[in-house]
Amino acid sequence: MYPLFGMEGLLTLKPYIHILIALGLWIFAVVLLAAEQTNWTAASIVMLHVDQVHTYALNKIPVLYDGVGGARSTILTNFNTQWTIPADDVGCFALVNWTGNAACTAKRNLLVTSTRTAMGCDVYRSAGCNCANQVLKAIANDTNPSAALPNTFTGVFSTIGRNVTGQQANILAALDSCHFMHHPPYVAVQTNGNTLARRACLLFILTTMVTGNAVIHFLFAGPSSRSGFSWLPRLAGLLVWPVVALVVPVALEGGATNLVLLILLPPLAIMGW
Repeated sequence: MYPLFGMEGLLTLKPYIHILIALGLWIFAVVLLAAEQTNWTAASIVMLHVDQVHTYALNKIPVLYDGVGGARSTILTNFNTQWTIPADDVGCFALVNWTGNAACTAKRNLLVTSTRTAMGCDVYRSAGCNCANQVLKAIANDTNPSAALPNTFTGVFSTIGRNVTGQQANILAALDSCHFMHHPPYVAVQTNGNTLARRACLLFILTTMVTGNAVIHFLFAGPSSRSGFSWLPRLAGLLVWPVVALVVPVALEGGATNLVLLILLPPLAIMGW
């Protein structure tokens, strides 16, 4: 019988030491993952900002200009609705001062704001949007409020402007020229709308596979194992650990599915080998 302490004892305990160390790392990963998901402390909240991994794509604004459902068709519809010819052409849009004319004020202001919205110029700025805003000033003019916010419009329009009778076609052509002459803005938008994966999830996968590999290697080593188990428990263990390593991260981070599957392939192959 080997003594408990000494070289022989350490050799006897070696398999269990491997398993305990791997299990300790796995528990650490579980605690770290739980802290991130539940926001236990202020430190865990800070850790979330450090540990998150996001993916972004450049999206064109507007996504589509020409064609059905594009910005141009929306602009044409708004112009035909708010600027009917000949009634509005010789009425509202012939005025230089429309103070007190609520209907005309609404038509002119809405035509400007709806055009900006269709082209994404109510949120983002670009050379194309600057061009469009210069054209739209002829219909209704609002001004930049301050040098600190040069891209923010007040939305408060002046009721004194220009007589644009007979200029609808020219204004639409000018807006088209703005589109062709200048590139619209491209903005970075987070894909999938959520976090792709967190490093804590990846650490959980790694420690789960390491722990599973230690258990299978030292406790289910075939007919000659210390526990006397056959290959059947080894096969069951080989299926259990990857499933645990897959299900937990995917359940917590829905956007991580494809990434987790790719990461699991190498350790699963090693465990099988």
